[in-house]
Amino acid sequence: MPGLAGKPLIDILVVIKSIEEADGFETVLGSLYYNFLGQYVMEGSRLYVKERDNTRLVNLHFFQQGHKHIDEMLGLRDYFLSHPEAVKEYSQLKFGLVKKYPDDYGSYRKYKDEWMNDLKIDRVVVKL
Repeated sequence: MPGLAGKPLIDILVVIKSIEEADGFETVLGSLYYNFLGQYVMEGSRLYVKERDNTRLVNLHFFQQGHKHIDEMLGLRDYFLSHPEAVKEYSQLKFGLVKKYPDDYGSYRKYKDEWMNDLKIDRVVVKL
């Protein structure tokens, strides 16, 4: 996302017919150095990650067709692409939270998620 502060991490969304199909990719994705974390993010999803030296490089998210989170993720992407002021605000929030909670990821995540939830409710119209 242009201008968005964050870790150098690639998030990839894969939509499949049946979420159970993602369980069968463990061998092939493992050969490409992805680790299978299973239903890690939320119910009805699967996550594979690629890491190097204890640093996450890629999140490979699988969701079944029709899962509500697909539209939320794409809606947020589209919103940020068309609202650079929100990207700046979110980036500033993240920098502030890192300074305030350098050793407390739970608090960092809590306040970041609260901002994001307010953003989705107040500003982003997502068609579900």
